[in-house]
Amino acid sequence: MRLTTKNLKGLIIEVLEEGKKERIMSILRGQDESVKSVAIMSGQNPMAQSVAPSVNDKLQQDLEGALKALNYEFIRIGGIFGGHSEKSVIILNPKLEDMDELNRAFGQWGFVYGKKAFTPSRGEAGELQQDEEGMIAGEEAMEYQMYEINYGEERGYQSDEYSSPTSKVMGSDELEGVDDNFSYVPGGSAGAIPKGNKILIPLYGEPEPGMSDAAIDKILADLDSYSR
Repeated sequence: MRLTTKNLKGLIIEVLEEGKKERIMSILRGQDESVKSVAIMSGQNPMAQSVAPSVNDKLQQDLEGALKALNYEFIRIGGIFGGHSEKSVIILNPKLEDMDELNRAFGQWGFVYGKKAFTPSRGEAGELQQDEEGMIAGEEAMEYQMYEINYGEERGYQSDEYSSPTSKVMGSDELEGVDDNFSYVPGGSAGAIPKGNKILIPLYGEPEPGMSDAAIDKILADLDSYSR
């Protein structure tokens, strides 16, 4: 490939996007030592009702401004939920009381919250295992829960009874054919979902993927060959 300015720019963008995706997955899977908890929320489409793009843009700007005022580090992501496209943020090391206030301020139904927890390793008889330094062996992972805002009270939230806590974070290799209710790392052309950038925390069970475009094309090709 001849290296042109356009090609070089594309390669730089691709490397940056890959680095961002790797960092996000590291954070969500509890592998980043500096991140002890995360929250995921959007300021857009209040109460899951679609609004004009200009309104959503303003809501996103206002949410990011509120997070900066609270000195929170956050990462922009995208998502498609119930057929609605929206921008969201992963908030690093948030306080739950702040999440309550932010969700109320932006009319949101609820938010995802994950807190790092240590799971010790055990032997066949249930005994604790030790590492090479004599410490209890095990691994840290984020444990996630879906919370809904209790709008019947002035403040407060509760776990969604229809969701189940989980530490699993699914990537694009597990989400082929899934076209709704997932997040993604933005990049590439505006409005596009970069290939390989889907993310899902299966708080409502793992999705039943639809058939991929490649699978559909193969079926159509087979039918065409049989009809000849």
